[in-house]
This record gives sequence, C-alpha cells and structure tokens, in this order.
Amino acid sequence: MMSQNTANHAIYARLLVSPNQKIPSAPLLPIPAFEEPFTRVLIDCVGPLKTKTGNAYLLTIMCISTRFPEAIPLRNIKTPTIVKALIKFFFHASRTSKSIQSDQGSNFMSGLFQQVVYQLGIAQYRSSAYHPESQGALERFHQTLKNMIRTFVFNLTGTGMMVFTFYFCGPRGCSRIPWF
Repeated sequence: MMSQNTANHAIYARLLVSPNQKIPSAPLLPIPAFEEPFTRVLIDCVGPLKTKTGNAYLLTIMCISTRFPEAIPLRNIKTPTIVKALIKFFFHASRTSKSIQSDQGSNFMSGLFQQVVYQLGIAQYRSSAYHPESQGALERFHQTLKNMIRTFVFNLTGTGMMVFTFYFCGPRGCSRIPWF
C-alpha cells in the first residue's frame, strides 16, 4: 500500500511531465509607485574627458522616476570632491533623496562617503560588481552625453578640444562654471 505522501509525489511528477498541462496564471500584484521626483537617484562618474580647463570628469545624477539627468563637472573623482559637489549642487534643504544607487567604485564605497550619506539620512544601494545593466538608464545617458559633447565640439571648433562654458542652473539660480 502506498502512503499518502508518495501518492501526492506521483501525481505531482505526472503534472510536470505531461505536455498538455495548463499552467496556472500568476496573481497580479500592484507596482509600487514613486513618492516624489528625486526620492531615488542613480549616481556615477564619467571621464576622463579631454579638456583645457581641467574639469575632466562629470558626476552624473539621474532621478529614477522621471529619468531627469544632471551632470556636474569635476577636476577629479576623489571622494572629497564628489561629496562637496553633491552637497553644493544637488542636496539642499528642499531636495534630499531618500536613497542613492551607485556602482562599487572606491569613491562611493569610502568611509567619508558612507558617513555623509548616513548623516543626511540617505540609504545607499550598491549595484552588482561588473554589472552596469543595473544602472542601465544612467549608462545610456553617459553614451548620449558623450556623443552630444563630441558632436558639439567638432561642429563648433573643428578640433577635438572642448572649449565652452557650462551654465549650471539649479534651484538657487544659474552660475557660470568653466567646464571644458
């Protein structure tokens, strides 16, 4: 005589093997909506780029919900420089993100960056190592931005040197930043 457990296993095994079985549909679950723009952002660095003024890197920030990008020119991508740029140009009293997603670059994993993020009350999520697809929207923006800069520079000067001024417009107005 077969036990109940063995009988159930035999029925389950037949269901897995039979070619005309009906697969039950999965229940629909609500997709979580974003609370406000810039509550979750992606950050990354681009560069080095060929410049005359020394701002060879860009700190790029993108809102996950609206896909709105921002690019901040930097002379280097060391942690103190990145932290100063984030506090000066991006985080302020009326806009502080709840979470940041970054790659596992040493500038985003350092103790200083971790301390600043903790002090601001921001959760940090790390992308998988060597897996740029987890920040796909921002990586695609990097390609588009580089193509736009390259096209602009070659059409403007006919050479490969980038020479123009970037006007950073933020909530406190526009400020002139010599970019490339």
